[in-house]
Amino acid sequence: MRKKLAILGVGKHVIRNVFPNIHRLDNIFDIIFVRLLGKPNTLENREEITYNDLLRREDINMVYNCLPNALHVPKTIELLLSNKHVLCEKPFGLNLNEVKRAVDLSLEKKLVVREAFMYQHHKQFLAFLERIRQWKSIRSIDLIFSYCLENEKNIRFSEDLGGGIFNDAACYCFHFLQKLGFENFNKMEVFKRTHFYKKIDIYYFILLFQEDTRISIELSMKSYREQSFTIKTVDAAAKMSHPFLTKEGEKTSIEIKEFGKHEVLKFRSNPVYHEQLHWFLEEVEGKKIEENADILQNAKLMDDIKNFAKEI
Repeated sequence: MRKKLAILGVGKHVIRNVFPNIHRLDNIFDIIFVRLLGKPNTLENREEITYNDLLRREDINMVYNCLPNALHVPKTIELLLSNKHVLCEKPFGLNLNEVKRAVDLSLEKKLVVREAFMYQHHKQFLAFLERIRQWKSIRSIDLIFSYCLENEKNIRFSEDLGGGIFNDAACYCFHFLQKLGFENFNKMEVFKRTHFYKKIDIYYFILLFQEDTRISIELSMKSYREQSFTIKTVDAAAKMSHPFLTKEGEKTSIEIKEFGKHEVLKFRSNPVYHEQLHWFLEEVEGKKIEENADILQNAKLMDDIKNFAKEI
């Protein structure tokens, strides 16, 4: 029997990234779209309902929250109060305190909440993680995540909606580091450079983690488009292109140099939102209520980063 899943928010992210892949889930889900504002419109004969209808419907118990960042926690709390499991787009919340309120409520209601980082379900990331998991004494990590948003009205620039370089870009990088086991930094430097002519801000983070691992991160939402992740040990190195898989069909790769051997693994940057939703279903059916450490750790790390960088 197919499960009912509601996708809350029908913005550009859902139309461009999620909707093209949901046909792969037709044998698993009845997917219902929910617009927070405006009247429902037909999306290729997909069912659409209002937000109030969603809260009332007892036959829908799973929701993918794709609203703007500032609405993630407020609407997730309302959904939990309506007895619905929630997969919430990153960042789960804007600070640790509000994230903790939602997580505590999910535990009280015995409901699953998860944070949506699509890239971690792609076979490129899984292959990368498998290869470097056993590496010891990591000396350095260099991560670049830059892209160009030319429209100043893009919600990623709206502070009122929770946009900005930290909530829309840095959260990816620090989640990635956490997946590799880097959670508590010993020292951090943050600085910003502004291109004099183009008025483009580029943020740089230099961090020292346990065992003196040096990590550098370069972030920008209005400059050239580049994504890469490079990790080095004494006798090995690996570089992954496009780690966050933001463009459909783009060629990506993992280049590995290990113990004198050179290997290149090739992939395609196909967003795997269908895999993410399938994973969420497994989490719900497995009743993995208490496995929320990642959400809280992400929120704590981002709070630490924001507090450290608030002067720049």
